[in-house]
Amino acid sequence: MIAKPILQDAPPYTHYYINLLDHSNLKSALSFTAELTQDLFGTVKPENETRGYDNGKWSPCELLGHIIDVERILAYRALRFSRNDATELAGFDENEYVAHSSYLSRPLSELIHEFTVVRVSSIILFDAMEEGALDFKAPANKVLYSPRSIGWMMAGHNLHHCHILRDRYF
Repeated sequence: MIAKPILQDAPPYTHYYINLLDHSNLKSALSFTAELTQDLFGTVKPENETRGYDNGKWSPCELLGHIIDVERILAYRALRFSRNDATELAGFDENEYVAHSSYLSRPLSELIHEFTVVRVSSIILFDAMEEGALDFKAPANKVLYSPRSIGWMMAGHNLHHCHILRDRYF
């Protein structure tokens, strides 16, 4: 069981994401947000898949693509740091990632499937980490993270965007 990090051990901006979750262990938080994501994005009408809720806002396809991109990046960071690799990792610009993606040309159902595969991989990654590997801290984008804080941030980031979809698109 991977318990929540002590907030002082996680970067301050991640506290928002971590505090969104009412779960006591990471696997249940990742499983819950995966199910919510599949259900919520599965209710988007086909004619709304590529439309943002306002000018300049991402469409549901782009929003889910962003969740997938961030999860892949965070999983890579967690893997590196769980192996005591302290090499500083660069940040990324999520807007550039979405702008240079093919998310608008793919059906949302395909992206839901891709998200599911990526999430299963993330759950397996965290399940395989030994307790001692969860709290090694290393830098990414000039901020120190542990695999534990990354996993919880991953689930909370996902939940944050589900709330956006629910509140602004429906």
